[in-house]
Amino acid sequence: GYGYYFDEGVIRDHSGEQFFAWLQEYGEFVTPPYYTEDKAISTLSVPIYDGKRNKVGYLCGALNLFLMRNVFSNNEFILDGEWFLINTEGVYMAHSDMRKVSKQENLFAEKKSELSLVNQAIAEQKDKEGYITLQGHDWMCRVLYMADYQWVLVVGCREDAVLKDLHRLDSFRMLHALGMVLLFVLLARLV
Repeated sequence: GYGYYFDEGVIRDHSGEQFFAWLQEYGEFVTPPYYTEDKAISTLSVPIYDGKRNKVGYLCGALNLFLMRNVFSNNEFILDGEWFLINTEGVYMAHSDMRKVSKQENLFAEKKSELSLVNQAIAEQKDKEGYITLQGHDWMCRVLYMADYQWVLVVGCREDAVLKDLHRLDSFRMLHALGMVLLFVLLARLV
């Protein structure tokens, strides 16, 4: 029940805490997010064995969910898109709007949503690509199953935003074609 904190160089008694009960029961797990005013963390744990395969302790690490959010939120590829990280039950672990995480909101409880692609990725424990409907909007997305943590990362763009850009491209092509025709007519007239 005693934990040594590398960053602080101190030993703390955790024998009476829920965390220690989880260690004894599961050994290898990822905790739900834990919040304070200035941080959101999830703790990962794996058992440590000696040379004779006897369990001698656990290695636990804290994952800063705000830093994870910053990695995705600052990614230029998905600036116009959306991303979120859920556990296999659908609870948000990280999101561009971290209030969803702090309130322990569930993706599968979102209204006007069709999420069979996410359910498939979880059931098959495989990455998937395709469409989901989230709060009444269609999203083109990639669903990544993270087997080590049993988390699912969803990265996507709203279909209407993609189509709007494609329509803009079509309009540009039409203007380009009209410009070429006009240039041809002017050249023919000049000749």
